[in-house]
Amino acid sequence: MTPLLREFKLAINNFQIWTYLSGSDVKSRFRRSKLGIVWPVLHQLAFSLGAGFIWAAVFHLKPDDFIPFLTLGFAIWAFIAAAMTEGCSAFVIAHGYLKQLPLPQSIFIFRTVLTQLIFLAIGLATALGVLLYFGKLTLLGLVLGIPGILILIVYAYGAIGSLAYLGLRYRDLQHGLAGIFSLLFVVTPVIYPAEVLIKKGFAAAIYANPFASLIEVVRYPILNGELAEPLHYLASSVFALAFVALRFQLGFRWSRFVPFWS
Repeated sequence: MTPLLREFKLAINNFQIWTYLSGSDVKSRFRRSKLGIVWPVLHQLAFSLGAGFIWAAVFHLKPDDFIPFLTLGFAIWAFIAAAMTEGCSAFVIAHGYLKQLPLPQSIFIFRTVLTQLIFLAIGLATALGVLLYFGKLTLLGLVLGIPGILILIVYAYGAIGSLAYLGLRYRDLQHGLAGIFSLLFVVTPVIYPAEVLIKKGFAAAIYANPFASLIEVVRYPILNGELAEPLHYLASSVFALAFVALRFQLGFRWSRFVPFWS
């Protein structure tokens, strides 16, 4: 049995465990909060609407076009960044289970993936609500956005699986990645339309940046009702699969050390 098939079998056999743990993570994040999961929605709307009107004026764009663009990009970017930063702590926060119970390590990778997918769903639902308000939501756009979302899920599994081992081995990595992603947020077209960066001579921020491709394969189809450039699908797919390969390589080399490092 190949490692990938074995991984799927583990996911199915232990479905109740990692889904329960993920649900507990989401609940604990908002425990004793009166608004609960409404807070991420409010944060996203406050940023997108507040910054959207200002930056639309700066970039000489129509707010009706720019605010949906910004809201959707921000939701996808939050998921991309969290997959790596939160992935670093996937095994760290599970140290009690790893030391005491003979559970497959994949359970805690699936747990973190599902938790981040829940927050992605909240972000995308908020963004789609904004698109609907501005009249930018179409059924064709939603259908064409599905391949990009599937690539995002593969990326999240590979990134979280890889960073779970790397973050456990190198405890400073999570702090370093938080700073790196602050910089990447500036140079990745989350808030800047791609054509603006290209006109300014920063085409490399689009075509040499795999994170830009991960955003474009979801955002462009939903906003425009047509597929993104083939290069973005190729770059994002290769990037995601590279992380999946790294996850299995690190698991093969380091899995026996995880209980001792945690």
